[in-house]
Amino acid sequence: MVDRRILAAALAVGLAMGFHGVAHQEWGGDTERYIAVADNLLFNRCISIDDPIAATCTPHWGGNQFPGYSAVIALVGAMIGRVPGDGNAALQIAAIITQTSLLALVLVRVGSVVERTVQSPRWAAIAVLMLGFNPITFAWSRFILTETLAVATTIWLLAELAESARIRCLRAVPLGLALAAAMFVRLDAVTLAPAVAVTAFMVHPPADAIRRGLLVAVIASLPLGAWTARNLAVGLSALPKSDYNVGLGKPQGLLDWLTTWTYRQYDGATVIDAIANRRFDRVRFPNHAYRDAGEREQVATLLARLNAHRGTEFPDDIDAEFSKLAEARRAADPVEYWLILPLRRVATLWLLPTWSGGYPIEFHNPERERLRLEGWRDLVALLADHPLPTVWRGALFGLRLALVVSTLFLLWRWPYQVPVARVMLASTAAYAVVRSIFLAELGFDEPRLMIEAYAALWLATLMACLLRSRAVPT
Repeated sequence: MVDRRILAAALAVGLAMGFHGVAHQEWGGDTERYIAVADNLLFNRCISIDDPIAATCTPHWGGNQFPGYSAVIALVGAMIGRVPGDGNAALQIAAIITQTSLLALVLVRVGSVVERTVQSPRWAAIAVLMLGFNPITFAWSRFILTETLAVATTIWLLAELAESARIRCLRAVPLGLALAAAMFVRLDAVTLAPAVAVTAFMVHPPADAIRRGLLVAVIASLPLGAWTARNLAVGLSALPKSDYNVGLGKPQGLLDWLTTWTYRQYDGATVIDAIANRRFDRVRFPNHAYRDAGEREQVATLLARLNAHRGTEFPDDIDAEFSKLAEARRAADPVEYWLILPLRRVATLWLLPTWSGGYPIEFHNPERERLRLEGWRDLVALLADHPLPTVWRGALFGLRLALVVSTLFLLWRWPYQVPVARVMLASTAAYAVVRSIFLAELGFDEPRLMIEAYAALWLATLMACLLRSRAVPT
């Protein structure tokens, strides 16, 4: 039986996040796609990004991710009686309430694990409140995006790791289910696998660790493998490919070239937005995009040709030229591409001081373009124009930095006489490092993609501090 204080804490978090989300509703870049997939699933019983009213049902992976989040939205649509042609207002409110409720349910499980670990329901309830009201992750409930469920599945998996450390046995079934759920919500949740591996080897001898770890992998791979087989059967690749807009041609050459120089938050976002809307006249690049004057001249020529195709799909011949530029740039400086740029992206992912954290204080498109093209030289003036949001951004940055430093300190100094804390910190650190490298090498520079890691660090440091302060010998 779950202690009522834990239930009350989880309920308080769910209500607060729900009220915040409904009061400050927001769409993200992928929201329309998630809803399109959900409506096709609900109305046409197919996974497609086509117009649900047309019911053409061209097979798709399920959006830019596997269809886990869209399946939740489809279920919400069924619960509220959604029919073809309905607007999205009611669906958006219901989806926000549902995703925050699911997170609250996960917090109940987390609280139960913390209670058994620290042997105090009162402190477990406090931990639930601190985890739920974490300012770094709290605001994302207002978006119809994967973030809230991604945080929920991440901390669910970490709670099962903590329980595994407590009982000295890797809990293969719940861990496999949690990992599969996390990957159906966001494919980059594969970066949680190292956390499972670290825990396995810390609580078992090597042979047992491998055996239990393989069992987790088998359980997680069953639903993922089935969906991958479906993708291949309908003529798709095994994993989703992002094309950024329904019906948009895929300028993979240009996207490939972007990965040879982007490392700031808005480096690629505004370019992709212009491409997605076929406003090729708005495609501009900052000075650091070019390796030399020759490349600048080549790109200027390509952009001049591209402007003539405004309103149409991205021309294949121009895309092929950008692909050649990308290949030449990688060949000319492989160290820059494979090492220096990823390190810069890691710094952006973790240490960007201007990140809004999902709160309604984000920079709008003109301000983003100003930051992107001016190389942050105008940052002080821009921040001075918005003093209160600037203070909040600074507070968020300080909190994120303190969390990272605290985790490193705890790893170095405190918890080695407390096995559960040791396992939690080591597995979470492994997850954070692998996720950082994974995203950076793929060319991502958006701090939003690290909120799952922040939630993981928050949970690990909370448990380590509670165990240390209460001197629980588990």
